[in-house]
Amino acid sequence: MLDIRREYSSFCLTINTMKNHIYYMEQCIALGKKAMLNGNPPVGSIIVKDDKIIGIGIESGKSSKDITKHAEIEAVNNASA
Repeated sequence: MLDIRREYSSFCLTINTMKNHIYYMEQCIALGKKAMLNGNPPVGSIIVKDDKIIGIGIESGKSSKDITKHAEIEAVNNASA
């Protein structure tokens, strides 16, 4: 038998998760645009924990001439600082 309360609760959680997902993707795109303005590939990265952004990174390998400056690595370094 279908428990409508449980199904509704799951549906609401899915909608909220999707809204969060869209918000976080928009943040990554904005970071990617910043990277591109500095002459780098358009890559941005964020780390999210408990619905909070705890780390951000912008691709900067080309402009800094440091191949380790990937957005993902920068986000990890930012989160652990």
